[in-house]
Amino acid sequence: MLNFAEIGLSMLNPFLLESVVVIVSFLSALALMFVLEGIMPFSSPERWKRFICKIVEKDHVVLRIAGFISMLVGVTLLTVVHQFAE
Repeated sequence: MLNFAEIGLSMLNPFLLESVVVIVSFLSALALMFVLEGIMPFSSPERWKRFICKIVEKDHVVLRIAGFISMLVGVTLLTVVHQFAE
């Protein structure tokens, strides 16, 4: 097992370093998703329950459209952020 504290990230092979950065970025994004998903049930559980009940009653087409729009907004936001980061 690699101990990054002992060898330092600068000593890693560039490919391995890039892999570590990608994994850390992915896990950070996943952790942020869990935090954001947990805000509503934590802050207002009753309102969240009503919201979930309303979603269950929606037609599949409406849910697919909402999911597609959500993905489109996410991809657009990622693209804009990465354009400004370069």
